[in-house]
Amino acid sequence: MMGVSLIVCNTWIWFAYNMQIIQQTQLESEAGPRRNFLSVQANQDQELIDNDQAEVSYGSHDGNTGNAEAMKPERQRKLLTLFTTFKPGSEWINIQSNTIWNWAQFYPDVQPVLYVNPNLDPLLIQRAKDIGWEVYLVPRANEYGMPFIHDLFAVTDKMADSHFIGYANGDILFNKSLTSTLKSVLYSVTQSSLTMVVGKRADIKINASSQVPFYSIQDVTNAGNSSKLDNLHKQNITDFILLSNHDNGIMYQFPWDRISQNLVVGRPGYDNYLVAKAIEHSIKVIDATNTVLPLHQKPISDYSDNNLLTQKDKEFNLDLMGHHDHYNTLSSRISHKTAYNTNGLISIM
Repeated sequence: MMGVSLIVCNTWIWFAYNMQIIQQTQLESEAGPRRNFLSVQANQDQELIDNDQAEVSYGSHDGNTGNAEAMKPERQRKLLTLFTTFKPGSEWINIQSNTIWNWAQFYPDVQPVLYVNPNLDPLLIQRAKDIGWEVYLVPRANEYGMPFIHDLFAVTDKMADSHFIGYANGDILFNKSLTSTLKSVLYSVTQSSLTMVVGKRADIKINASSQVPFYSIQDVTNAGNSSKLDNLHKQNITDFILLSNHDNGIMYQFPWDRISQNLVVGRPGYDNYLVAKAIEHSIKVIDATNTVLPLHQKPISDYSDNNLLTQKDKEFNLDLMGHHDHYNTLSSRISHKTAYNTNGLISIM
């Protein structure tokens, strides 16, 4: 009986510690996130982002380009609030740590947000807090613990003050092409209308048990220029969905009332389904595949794909959607794309 009591006691202490970290984060977020970049590499990558701002062509609302500094409005809003969730489990910690460090490097343009459940490693939560992430409890999940995408957008919409709000999977890394593309979209489209930005991912094999960090902007850029990528732009899979955020908020402008509110992240189908619904409701959708490199960290052991095949809820979203074919959405139905022009600047085609 004493052994059982100790196990129960330790479990309760671990749970209470996790909850304390999350609650403390929510209080701290009112005063603003802490910025504590401990890595020399992170500081070097921040310089890359700062330099990137001078490389972007800011367009007027009619799509014409001009002098960037003269046309750039005074703005205090961030460029993007980017949220994600993490799957609990020690086998994911190194990949998730890469994501935490990678996204934090885009401050002040990007505010990263992490939605967690109490089973997530408390040290991982603390690490995210220490370098500027905002951390909140998952607002709602299905019986299998998978968060509902509608609720994640709704909560983020209430607290975000940024030109774009979006979701990306927790194993996705970016380089400065993300912010370059969003700045070009921001100053090249009508500001009063809702815009969705998506793109295809590229896979790179990662040793999930390795302690060698792989998160810097230069790491991602080098990988994109190498031959180590798998399925580069060949799959109709988008692991990020970004929506422009105007005065009324994204929950008002996007047709959530005509879409099931029970679609979950982490299971097939929700991404292209949302794209298809956006197109059906005349929302401007931009395929940013040509100018954004979302790098998917794929474990060498490939247990992620094998694990999905054995999940009881693997077709959870497909059952809600009626198993309609939305998988060719990116290839066949999006009429707007980003591209580099002859001057090396990003434009909307």
